[in-house]
Amino acid sequence: MSLHHIRTWAAVLALATGLRLGAQTAPDFAAAAAGDAQAQYEVAAAYFQGLAGVERDLAKSLEWLEKAVAQGHIEASYRLGEIYFHGYGGVPRDLAKAAEAFRRPAVADFEEAKVYLGYLSFTGQGLPQDRERGVALLREAAARGQEAAWKLLWEAYAEGGLQPLHDAELERMIEAGAAAGDARALEALGLRLMLGPEDKRDLPRARLILAQIAEQGSVFAATALADDIGARLENPDAGLSDRERRDLDVQFKRMVHLFAVHGGPQGRDAFIRVITRLTPLAQHAPREADGSIVVNDDLVSALAWGRIHRGDPDPEPDVLRWLREGEAWIADYARIRERVASRERSIRAELERAGRGATAG
Repeated sequence: MSLHHIRTWAAVLALATGLRLGAQTAPDFAAAAAGDAQAQYEVAAAYFQGLAGVERDLAKSLEWLEKAVAQGHIEASYRLGEIYFHGYGGVPRDLAKAAEAFRRPAVADFEEAKVYLGYLSFTGQGLPQDRERGVALLREAAARGQEAAWKLLWEAYAEGGLQPLHDAELERMIEAGAAAGDARALEALGLRLMLGPEDKRDLPRARLILAQIAEQGSVFAATALADDIGARLENPDAGLSDRERRDLDVQFKRMVHLFAVHGGPQGRDAFIRVITRLTPLAQHAPREADGSIVVNDDLVSALAWGRIHRGDPDPEPDVLRWLREGEAWIADYARIRERVASRERSIRAELERAGRGATAG
């Protein structure tokens, strides 16, 4: 697991919880000094947060918290783990001390503590790495409704660290990742909602999600959305108005443009699939006053990429045929041909410069 994703996991945990030591009334210092664990916990809370007329003092807070922990105060142990895990209040982060606190008797049974211990075991921070144990703990916590555990399970799955037990678990993990704004989870969710089992599909929601992710550079999302748009435009029973057809045509061309901008080799492969829509869509394309088809810059870029891709080794015969047919409907318009040729020259120059830079590096 990369450092970036370790930090991502930690961020999920930070968002999932907060420190709530909770001293709202003046603590009983006499009882604390006499050894009352609850009073010691309340004194620690007062010093930590500077509440109930007590001046904030982190060192004293940790001292009293440790005393309560030593007497088996369960919540004190859990809060001490939180403090060391997150570095609350300016206390230096110490994941080994956090793990020690979370593993104390009774504390480890807290579902919240299982989330932390699952994370620490899976990533090997503060504890010897044991991914199997980490996943088991996260699953226990997730089954008890800990949303942070579901998000971390998604992270583990996305990193290749676990296999879902069944499709329902995978679906729940994807939903949790998507709710956290993870682009990979949103992509997976959009594709499942569009292409998954019939009883699981939600096309309006899928289209919204895929459009969002396509704009962020997801070639898979742009491909799926372009295929969906093309199928709707080609369907004679779709009952689309002229306005709806124009709007969908604009969206389709936007998806094609995203291939050219974000795709790279993978995007150009996906582009080949989508370019096949050009021929059947031509009959619906907007027209200039002289009757010629309106071809915007997005589509010019797509066609230029297509010409470049045809120069790749061993192109499939069907690809060549579709590209020729895709370009045929603008072949009579010299101004369009020149725009495509100009864009093609520009792209080739950019690729050549990029190639020289890679060689020099």
